[in-house]
Amino acid sequence: MVGYLEESELSDISANVDVVAPSGDKVGALVGDVYSSTVTNSSASGSATGADIVGGLIGLASGSASVIANSFAAGNVTANAQAGGLIGMATTAPAAVTESFWNSTANPSLSGGTGVAKTQTQLSDIATFTAANWAIQQGAPATGGTVWGTCVPTAPSVNSGYPFLQWNRTSNPCPTVPPPPVPPKPSQQLRNDRADEECHSEDWIHTLDEARLRDERWPTHRCAGKCHVAR
Repeated sequence: MVGYLEESELSDISANVDVVAPSGDKVGALVGDVYSSTVTNSSASGSATGADIVGGLIGLASGSASVIANSFAAGNVTANAQAGGLIGMATTAPAAVTESFWNSTANPSLSGGTGVAKTQTQLSDIATFTAANWAIQQGAPATGGTVWGTCVPTAPSVNSGYPFLQWNRTSNPCPTVPPPPVPPKPSQQLRNDRADEECHSEDWIHTLDEARLRDERWPTHRCAGKCHVAR
């Protein structure tokens, strides 16, 4: 977590801590105050609590050169005054925010502001990020220069189900998904199959006529209506 970032670049960083400053302002779960800087491919999953200008990723973003891209905030935001799911406040020369998201499920009272609101389910869905042209793939380690990975299906035990950065992953953290089991035959079908085998095994049933003759003579026979094909 960074307090102040000026004319710098922050990239490929994830924060998973709760930031609590009940009387403070410019509070963010990743960066408190960004001035004329770039934040890319970064995330924060912890909560941010402050008095004013509180954001899920960044507290205050100012300066015309600031850029926030391909990043997300997943935690809850609490403030007495100005708050935002992604950025608490962007000045009148606002930061350029592209393809970045915040958690509307964790922040149902927030609306508008910078970034795009997504539900917690959407933030755990790889389709959300591929649609935004993120360099993301299923699992790890990275292939083809991808920056992010995520588990498909979602695995809450891996980064709480959200995308993770690839740079420190040398193996796949996602659980192996077993193949779906082959559905068993209905019990009735199993009984029919066994009856067919037993009826065909009767040595005296050799022809279609013999099978029909048996059915005529013994209509209640357990094999009646079966084995009407000559062996």
